[in-house]
Amino acid sequence: MALAAEPSAVMLNLSILAFLLGITTVTWCMTCSLQEHQIWSSKTWSNMPWSRLCLLLVLFTTWLNLLLTGVLLFGAPPRHTQMRCTLGTTACILLYCITKGLIYLCLVERVHAVWGDGRRRWHSPIYRFCLVLMIPLGAVVGLMLAQGVHYLHNGYCVIGIKHTASLVLLSYDIALNIFLTFLFVAPLVRSTIRSARLKAIAHKAMAATSIGLVITIVNGFVLYGLGGEELIWTCLGGCAVDLVINAVVMYWAMQSPARTKGSVHVSPLSLTNGARDQPRKDAGENAAVCGTRVKPTVCSFAMPTYEQQEDGLSNRTTVISAVSVPAIDVPQPIIRKPRHVDLYGSHPSGSRLSLSLSAKGVSRSENGEEADISLHELGLARTHDDSGTYELKSRVEIINDGGYRADGRKAQELRSITIELSPHPTADGSATVSHGLTTVNVCVFGPREAKNRSQTMHDKALINVEISEAAFSSSERRKRGRNDKRILEFAASIRATFEPVVQVSLYPRSEIDIFVQVLQQDGGVLQTAINAATLALIDAGIALTDYVCACTAACIDTTGLLDLTNTEESDLPNLTLAVLPRSKRVTLVTMETRLHVERFEQIFKLALLAGDVLHERMRAAARERTGKLVQSMTLGGIAPPVEGKEAAGDVEMYNPS
Repeated sequence: MALAAEPSAVMLNLSILAFLLGITTVTWCMTCSLQEHQIWSSKTWSNMPWSRLCLLLVLFTTWLNLLLTGVLLFGAPPRHTQMRCTLGTTACILLYCITKGLIYLCLVERVHAVWGDGRRRWHSPIYRFCLVLMIPLGAVVGLMLAQGVHYLHNGYCVIGIKHTASLVLLSYDIALNIFLTFLFVAPLVRSTIRSARLKAIAHKAMAATSIGLVITIVNGFVLYGLGGEELIWTCLGGCAVDLVINAVVMYWAMQSPARTKGSVHVSPLSLTNGARDQPRKDAGENAAVCGTRVKPTVCSFAMPTYEQQEDGLSNRTTVISAVSVPAIDVPQPIIRKPRHVDLYGSHPSGSRLSLSLSAKGVSRSENGEEADISLHELGLARTHDDSGTYELKSRVEIINDGGYRADGRKAQELRSITIELSPHPTADGSATVSHGLTTVNVCVFGPREAKNRSQTMHDKALINVEISEAAFSSSERRKRGRNDKRILEFAASIRATFEPVVQVSLYPRSEIDIFVQVLQQDGGVLQTAINAATLALIDAGIALTDYVCACTAACIDTTGLLDLTNTEESDLPNLTLAVLPRSKRVTLVTMETRLHVERFEQIFKLALLAGDVLHERMRAAARERTGKLVQSMTLGGIAPPVEGKEAAGDVEMYNPS
């Protein structure tokens, strides 16, 4: 194709415009990525996740490419030399391919976040496989340098690459982008995943890859159509536009999806002492300060989050409410021990009902006064005209007109909890816990020598969690394998819950194995498994910083529910919260559905109070087991497993102070 004698005014203006807008856009993206970091601190860079660091490298190399090639294009002297042509070709090829390689590393990091299963990068087969796929990029760079074109035409540089090199680069870039994006997106778009946030991430990844590929293909075909030779303004300008658009869409795809104003979607949180210093005395006062019926106020609470592999979360997650909500009353010191009756009836889920009955229909505490084991009812009013955003209606009647649920409990009443410690003497520690009809057995082995030496950590113990579900445990009557996605997510949640609680630094070069067996399911399986794992770890003598007490909570209309059954769990937006009662911290919050911010705050505080109640029962069972063990050691016998009155029956309320 014939080349123009001189560059046109349109070409020069478009070229300088592309470079100025490109540098401005890339600088803005870098500033937004670093606005929450102290960039002059070495600790910031050492603690920064590799995915965020890789994204910054993509933006920086793009910015550097724009700067250097801009100087080559518009620097003095106006007449070009052969040296400038050679430098332009070499800089364009090297910086372009380096930026592409960093983009591939970002894609590989996202693939590892989905397929790594919590393993380190070099221990993950899929991560190593993806890195092997990047090795041919070096050969492609060598081919492009060997087939580079650069010569002078009427005092101006003509640069480019031959057809063979351009076709090889284009084919490799398209194939690798599509393959890595498919590996990342495929597990996230399955119909079994209900999280809108994960699906939004998958859609953004597909859109970013599509946009980047379209721009790269257009740039490649323009170069191919011009015979592999372009004026330096056209070649460097086209590469600059290609890199800027790819870097910007990569930045956009790796940002966390925007949360709507009227909903909240949580990831694992950690609630600091400052946010909840005195929950037992000030919970009602804080809610009264944040919510009043007189006028709307703005309430906010900040919760630091654990850094995840997916670098879409900031260091602090702030939930802001601009709607008035009434206060939640703190439960009074009331105790009762009603008679527990098991009934077999027509329950919507087909399971056994668990009712708490007392003689003559009235329960009496030890001092003879009337007692009630439920928390005070929530006196919540509608604060939105359009209540459909949070007041979700159930398909079945969850609470009748009398304020009772399908199994006979009140809204904030917990199911009966049964605890049995050391049911399996062959394990280092074991526990069987039942919340109503949900029964989970946990066995702990360790600390012991790791079976896989490659996974051993020299400074701390490795926690392994394995989940198995009995085929008869649910109405599905289905056997789930160990590699089932739901089972793996279940195990990852339990492992993430206990990693900050178990003092793993006391057991270097060892592993702690937690085997969870679900025997019966009627809602609250995760909370039961966490409570049972806590007691099993205590039974094994493993050092913990605190008890871990978990409870599920939900909201129907303006009423909060605790300790959900299977029907309630599948019908209502709910969360599972694991709290450390003594240190006043939260180690896990999981929620797969969206919930209005005000309702989230209410059931969050309600679940915190339920955690304190469960803590008393679990501590009583552990102390009883310890007492029997000490007694058996004194008498030279074997301590029987703990299963008595103190470990069964309805949960008691107590005076938190």
